[in-house]
Amino acid sequence: MEVSGGWLRDDHSDEGIGRVGLTSMLSKVPGDANRGSWRWTLYIAELTAWGATALIFVILHVEDLSSTTYRRALLLTIVVAAALPVLFRIILPRARSRAWLGWAAMALSTLAACVFYGLLRAEVPSAQLVFVPLIVIAGLVAGFPEGVWAGLLASVGYWVTAAIAGRWPDPVAGTVNTMLFLLSGSIAGLLASEMRSHYSAEQEEHRLATAVRHRLLAVLDAVDEAIVFRDRRGITRVVNQRAGRLFELDPDSFLGEPTNELLRSIARKTEDPEGFMETFQELRDDPEAELRLWVDQILPHRRQLRLYSGPTFDENGALVGRIDVYTDITESVSRSAEVERLYEEARRTAESYQRGLLPDSVPSVPRTNFVSHYVPASGRRAVCGDFYDFIPLSDGRMGLVLGDVCGIGPGAASDAAFTRYTLRSLANDTPDPEQLMNRLNAHIQGHIGSERFVRMLFAALDPERAVIEYVNAGHVPPVVHRFDTGEVQ
Repeated sequence: MEVSGGWLRDDHSDEGIGRVGLTSMLSKVPGDANRGSWRWTLYIAELTAWGATALIFVILHVEDLSSTTYRRALLLTIVVAAALPVLFRIILPRARSRAWLGWAAMALSTLAACVFYGLLRAEVPSAQLVFVPLIVIAGLVAGFPEGVWAGLLASVGYWVTAAIAGRWPDPVAGTVNTMLFLLSGSIAGLLASEMRSHYSAEQEEHRLATAVRHRLLAVLDAVDEAIVFRDRRGITRVVNQRAGRLFELDPDSFLGEPTNELLRSIARKTEDPEGFMETFQELRDDPEAELRLWVDQILPHRRQLRLYSGPTFDENGALVGRIDVYTDITESVSRSAEVERLYEEARRTAESYQRGLLPDSVPSVPRTNFVSHYVPASGRRAVCGDFYDFIPLSDGRMGLVLGDVCGIGPGAASDAAFTRYTLRSLANDTPDPEQLMNRLNAHIQGHIGSERFVRMLFAALDPERAVIEYVNAGHVPPVVHRFDTGEVQ
């Protein structure tokens, strides 16, 4: 959601990726506020406001103030403390749809800071720092432009209050304080914008991953084989519906539990329970071994099953788990057609995941025709980090992107999704290709694994002037084909 007027922007709801591990005060964040979301930022801003109020209260009792100054400042502190719940629980949430409420709250808060400064400036050194929490809160809650405006408003209040009090600040000290106010608002706004941008990119990546997971589970539940997957720690992660029907058990009751519990339940329904369990015990000595055996099932019905148990690896060849596939071959000797169908289904699912990283269509630009063609690789390389995109830039040009995250598999595809949506977010206010690549490089360095890197070609096309400007960050150089001469450059 984005509100006109520049106050309080939040492009996504607070549903999405849950976070754990925050400690101390941060661990008490409301359940509907995920780290990096606007609600989370509002909560941090409220903590800042309460902390500043508490600090002022302590200063009033530590400093040797006159009785008049103490009483007035204490009364103002009590009024501010009473107003904080109204500000953060009622006014600011409503300011997301009524921008004037946010600006009114900023103005009133600045007025309160001016009063504090006017009361304490003669008796408390560095009393002007009372403006800093206000500026930081505005930057956190609203963003970079509002943080700068808060710094300007605080600077005006600082100088005006000093003039009313009859003693101007030292020019050097006043200039330093003014720069401090502007810098505080700018840094707070940039940090908040960056966190929310990263949060939005994470949500989009999570949405893609969830959609793919649901599709894969739908495929697994549609097949005629019973499938069990456990991770390398021996914890059951997937039990499809066919396994539940074949062995008359509840698949969900075994998820997250040691797989031995599930194996014991299956063994009790076979003709040789001890032999069945002993076969799996042999995997302790060789966890990467493959098993192929026949299983005679007697409960709930007599069946002959073919079991395949094999290890699964990630794109780097590291063991990630084990998959067991039980095939009922009682009435069918050959399952080659079904195996082929499953392979094709998995390939299409992988290809669908890969195409989820690509634009749905090419844009329509005056005087320019775009054609794009993507052919996925086969086998394990069907899911990789290759992508392209078209990004409208704020200066009217069209951004063209060719990207390649090294490696294959879901990890590379996830990093490609993260890179693509981060680039789209940064391109909103950075149309210059060189600056955009520098910002993107600085952002993704801390968010993808050290074993990965991204090669990218970014070009900005001006269709009116027929000029294209590009930056190549390690990608294969572009090719130009001259239609009139047939020359390829």
